[in-house]
Amino acid sequence: MERKQKHRNARDTLRHILSLRIPATAFQEAAHLLVPETYPWPGPEEGNRKIGFGQCGLVYAVSSEPGAVVKIARPHFGDSLRADYVAHERVSKIFSAREWTSDLHDISRIYKDRGAIHAKLPKVIRLEINDSAATLGRFVRQKAQLKLHEPEVKLGEDNSPGRTVMANALYTSHIPPLSKPVRDALIELYCPVEKRDSVHADPTNVDCLVRVYLGRRRRIGAPAPPNFALRNYNLHLDQMVDLGLPVVRYAAAMGEALADMHWGANVDAFDVEFVLGGPAADIDTASSRSRVKVADLWLLDFNLCSVFVVEKVYEMEGLEELVDHLVYAFFANDPYYPHPSRDDGSGGRVGVVNVELLVWNAFKEEYLWRSMEIFRSQSRVARSRYGNLPAAFLDGCMEKQRGLDPGVDKITD
Repeated sequence: MERKQKHRNARDTLRHILSLRIPATAFQEAAHLLVPETYPWPGPEEGNRKIGFGQCGLVYAVSSEPGAVVKIARPHFGDSLRADYVAHERVSKIFSAREWTSDLHDISRIYKDRGAIHAKLPKVIRLEINDSAATLGRFVRQKAQLKLHEPEVKLGEDNSPGRTVMANALYTSHIPPLSKPVRDALIELYCPVEKRDSVHADPTNVDCLVRVYLGRRRRIGAPAPPNFALRNYNLHLDQMVDLGLPVVRYAAAMGEALADMHWGANVDAFDVEFVLGGPAADIDTASSRSRVKVADLWLLDFNLCSVFVVEKVYEMEGLEELVDHLVYAFFANDPYYPHPSRDDGSGGRVGVVNVELLVWNAFKEEYLWRSMEIFRSQSRVARSRYGNLPAAFLDGCMEKQRGLDPGVDKITD
């Protein structure tokens, strides 16, 4: 009985906080989940602390700049941080331009969805480049100031200490991790019993972000993964539905963000990530009237993105190839986005809701709506030349999905 109650409490915790906005009417019910938590920022004596890693670099909390993180390029991936910086800045500008109209956007759609979600973006602080002798002195001084791993990174084949390399470094604001009640609830519901004590005790799990996989369900009968960690925990569509999370709102936010990347920033969005994390420090006026913000959907990781100039693509008669590339980038990514549904999912059963179709339609509608907004602000010539590209992209996604084998949610070639 006690175990069942713990499960119910854990489900309620995730439903409250991962819905991102708690209605004011339910605030008292969830107040015990909202106790402020101080992030254990590394002090000067500890130096920078590793809080994440990826294909292209390692991420550290910067001890000398509370609130800042630095991504250090792995050997031979220095250019990827330049690409990350350029794409991130472009997307940041279009997000900022959208934010001042977000209240109007929400009001115009208020009867459709009173709790609209908009993806947040970490702030770019600076890019440090080590590509010439002229910059070496500045990097040596900075290394002495930061004490650890910046800009000098010691890596072996398995990321263990090895040879020393000079590295580029990208500084951004820190995405707040999800709170302890969320971490405890994820462990209670999804961590194998025999591993729970060690997972609770592991200090790295403080850096808890949850990847939102709207395009993938867990395989029925699949064994539990050999490792359980809360850094970049993969939350699948079936789990979100089971918890009662707002998957349609997540999908709409992703559609809006992808339209911003494609047609506002002209970034292909290759290998970007959408994660649930702590709330941004900004004031979300559209939600604050009737809801309390407790978490946010974040967009990050632009190091494999490419920028295109749509006018030049047009001049080279390459618009069709551009759409093909954007479709490829969509399916080559991890399955954050909803994917087009092949059928109604009901299996002939009356009253069965096809969640995949619901989230795809929400994604598609918001992508088209935001794309139209962007093109409305451009010239008549631009609208006539490029205004059909968003629909062509979505048609290309549906065509690509029809050609994939059942169960395939990511392409690798």
